Amino acid sequence: MSFQKNILICLCGLSPAVITETLYSLQKSESWIPDKLLVITTLQGKNCIEKELLTNGLWDDFLQEHSLSDRKIFGRSAIHVIPDSAFEHSEDIIHSKSSELAADFILSTLRQYTENPDTEIVFSIAGGRKTMSAISALCMSMLGRHQDRLCHVLVNYPFDTNSISPKFYYPSINPRYYSSVDGRIYSDNDAQISLAWIPYVNIRYLFQNHLRRLPGTFSDTVVLFNKESAKVPVQSSIELSSSRRKLLINGVDLEFSAVEFFVYYMLLKRASLRAPEIRGQKDLCEAFCDFINQADQVKMRIDDDLKARLLRMEPDDMRKIIGSICSKLKKRVSYDRGLQGCLPNTRRGVYGVAVILEDACFKDVK
Repeated sequence: MSFQKNILICLCGLSPAVITETLYSLQKSESWIPDKLLVITTLQGKNCIEKELLTNGLWDDFLQEHSLSDRKIFGRSAIHVIPDSAFEHSEDIIHSKSSELAADFILSTLRQYTENPDTEIVFSIAGGRKTMSAISALCMSMLGRHQDRLCHVLVNYPFDTNSISPKFYYPSINPRYYSSVDGRIYSDNDAQISLAWIPYVNIRYLFQNHLRRLPGTFSDTVVLFNKESAKVPVQSSIELSSSRRKLLINGVDLEFSAVEFFVYYMLLKRASLRAPEIRGQKDLCEAFCDFINQADQVKMRIDDDLKARLLRMEPDDMRKIIGSICSKLKKRVSYDRGLQGCLPNTRRGVYGVAVILEDACFKDVK
């Protein structure tokens, strides 16, 4: 699925190179180019960004070298400075109060861009103090959607230090040369930039489906979610009747179409066997065909016409069927009845059911 707008959010401290390195790596390794870039930083960080990237023309040179000069994705107005307790810009994040304000600010900034369903966000936590990175990862857990990603960018020695001159910002098409304090000479060809994707726990939908609202301030959200998480059911009980094509999830009856039933049955069966999640619509289609071919046609009331129809399913059909299953589950099963554990995954082409089903909790009845 493609989104109308790509948003890159970068944390930055006193090393603006993380901005150019992240964008360089996203373009080269992922062919992912943002329509908008915004930076979250402190007042000191803002001054460094303006001095090292914007005032001297280095940012324009970077865009020109990488054929991005026609994209107005970043400027001074896109630098978001964390406020301090006096509601002025923060010099640095050095005590508990400034950390709390930073958390509220980062959560509020991220919320602006996660409310639009047509955006895809990449949040880079490579810059700034470790406190900012930790807070940002938690904010992504609270607000990140299936399409949003969290990343870190790493650069090899000595390009990741201030021991070379001039400073390194990105590999140039026409190699630049750098001298280190020990007298060695390096070129851009020696630089290795690695983009690391960071998995994160996505709890946004728990807020939407159970609490019916998204987080307020960071601190209040932590208190609220810790309180509510104690109520989360540990296990879901699922009874399935393959002959009647009905499901009973924690006491709630559900009825699916034949196609929906068998797709969901396959995912539940895989979960009960602890099979790995399926990656990609093509593999999903193949797994479903294998499941149908191996099914007991008499027990599951699959006649030849239905079998032929099931085996004709295309990858895009499967995506729509899983969407329909999710919709029906959300209408009939509440969060406190085990909804979250039973919903099929829909994140970036990964398919499965989150809940781990023990034999005693998954029954195929008559």
